[in-house]
Amino acid sequence: MLNNIKELYSLDRKGFVKSRRSDKGQLYQEYIRDKSDNVITLRSIGGDNSYYLYLKEMQYDMHPNPFYGLPLFNDLAVESSLNNRTQYTDAASKITRITYQYRPDGYPSRAVVTDPDGSTTVTTYEYDR
Repeated sequence: MLNNIKELYSLDRKGFVKSRRSDKGQLYQEYIRDKSDNVITLRSIGGDNSYYLYLKEMQYDMHPNPFYGLPLFNDLAVESSLNNRTQYTDAASKITRITYQYRPDGYPSRAVVTDPDGSTTVTTYEYDR
């Protein structure tokens, strides 16, 4: 059985995603940005209208985000934020931290994600130019 879901996006004056929802009412997400247009809060509401705060208190560095502006629709908070996310807190107040090593041009060359349980994931970035 094929399930088709249409997602509807609302944009702010600058063209950034302000909210998205499914046409079937299964999910509603609201994106709150700081003065640099980084997403600092993502609120998710389920179809039963129960309020669930998916991510909150996201923090960023001042380096350029290599994924900024790419229409991946994988993680809109990352793809539509100018800078690199360095920390985020989930609804259970568990903190995930991300530390970067940077190239001379300011873009990240390596990221280490430390999950709340202490496990780490290392990502190395390579760029073609």
